[in-house]
Amino acid sequence: MEVLLSDPTVVWSAPTITALCVSGAATLIAGTAAVVSYLVYRTQADPDVAVYAESDEGRPSIVNLIIENKGNASAHNVRFSWEGKLPANAYGVSVGGEDKSEQMKEGPLVHGIPFLPPGGKRVITWGQYGGILKGLDGRTMEVRIEFASKRRLRRGYRQHETSCPLEILSFEATDASDRNWDKKIADNVDKLKSSIERESRNWMHKLDDMQSNGTPEQAGEPSDDSAQEPEGSEGQR
Repeated sequence: MEVLLSDPTVVWSAPTITALCVSGAATLIAGTAAVVSYLVYRTQADPDVAVYAESDEGRPSIVNLIIENKGNASAHNVRFSWEGKLPANAYGVSVGGEDKSEQMKEGPLVHGIPFLPPGGKRVITWGQYGGILKGLDGRTMEVRIEFASKRRLRRGYRQHETSCPLEILSFEATDASDRNWDKKIADNVDKLKSSIERESRNWMHKLDDMQSNGTPEQAGEPSDDSAQEPEGSEGQR
C-alpha cells in the first residue's frame, strides 16, 4: 500500500509511515524518561527543610518544634515566615484559662539558619499541649520556608521555597496531652504502699513461724532456767 502526501513526487509506503510513528513515539518516551530522571535526581540531590512538632520522649508533657533538613544536600540561608502569632514558651497542661503564651521573638525561626547540613536539626522547646492549643487558638498555622542550595554544574545558588503546617490538635489523647500527673503520682504511691505492706505481712508471718517452731524446749536443748541450779543447792547436798 502506498500513500501520496503533499508532495506528489514522494510516495510513502505503509511500512515507512509505521516506522516514522514508532520513531516519534520512542523519541517522546525517551524525552519523558529523561525529564522524570532529572526530577528524581533533583529530589535526591536537593535539600528538603521541614518544620514540625514532636513530643519530647524525656519530658512526656513537652512538645518540641523541630527544624530538620531531610534532603541530601546542604541548605543555605534558611529563612522562615508566617502570618499571625506563633506561640512560644506556651506552658500549661490545662486547656481552660487565659492564654499566657509568649510570641516567638527569638531563636532560629526568627533569625534564620545560615547553614543546615543534611540531617541537621534545631530543637526548640515549644511548650505543653494546653498552652500551645490556646496560643494557636485551635487553628493550623502555615510556616513558609525559603532556602538556597549550590548548583551542581554551574556557579551560584538555586532558590527553594516550601511550606509546612503547624498544629497541636493531633496530639490530643496522646502522652503530650495527658495532664493528669497528680493522679499518676498518687497511683504510684498507692502501688508502692501496697507492695511495702505485702512484704511486711510476709516477714511477720515468717517471724511468727520461727518463734512458734524454734523454741529451745522443742529443739531438745536445755533452757536457761534448767541450766542454772537454784541458789543454795550445793549447801543442801
